[in-house]
Formats: sequence, structure tokens, C-alpha cells
Amino acid sequence: MADYQLREAREEDAEQVEALARLCQPLRASVKGTYEYLAICFPKYFLVALGPTGMAGFVIGLPSLSGEAWIYQICVHPDHRRRRVGELLMEEELRRFRSDRFPRVRARVLETNLPSLSLMRKMGLREVGKKGEWVELQREL
Repeated sequence: MADYQLREAREEDAEQVEALARLCQPLRASVKGTYEYLAICFPKYFLVALGPTGMAGFVIGLPSLSGEAWIYQICVHPDHRRRRVGELLMEEELRRFRSDRFPRVRARVLETNLPSLSLMRKMGLREVGKKGEWVELQREL
């Protein structure tokens, strides 16, 4: 397994994040400006994984007004999949959520996105419902 370094996203990462997001399911990447905004406003919960050849993945978590944490988006470059990059990102994201005393983390994943569903379940999130084609998952922290 290659060594990966995790760090908080920076505004200047937005272009790389957008390009990487276009390679991930459900293939509806946000635009560069959205990623810039998220890096500025939520740097603690917007993490990137850097590998020997550049950005290998990212995760974006967001706090909700109801006091829960949400996984907004996670993506791992196809060349870095099955190397624990997603797990490393999620482990750190969950650690940060726990540290900030969020009671639970939630996610909504497209039912056809089997890799993300598998990762979320591996990280302890359990299905709590469906909304159309989306599976709702959560985990108490």
C-alpha cells in the first residue's frame, strides 16, 4: 500500500477536486466554485488524501443545523481504489466529528453506488431509510 497523507482542503485545491469528482459516482460533481467555498467555510471537515502522484481522494463533511454531521461527498481516484484511501479519509472524518461532539453522522448514497454503500457500512453506518433512489445511512458517534 502506498503512503497517503491527509490534510485539510485548501481553496486552491478546488480545480483538482472538481476534476477528481467527475471520475466518481454518481457522476454529478459540483463546480469549482462550490469546492472553493466548502474549503473556505468547512476546512476541518473537507479532507484530501495525497499520494505519491497527487490527489488520491477527498471527503467533505458538513454540520447540519439540527446538530448532526453529514457526509456530503467522498471520492477516491480510480487508480487508488482498494488501497484503503476511502477508509483513511472516513476514519479521520469520523474522528473529527466525534471530537466536536456530534451525536451522529448521516449520509445519503445512491442505491447503485455499491462502492460507497460498502464503505459506509464498513465504517459502521447502517441503513435507516430510503428517499427515492437514495439510501439513508447513519451511525451514532
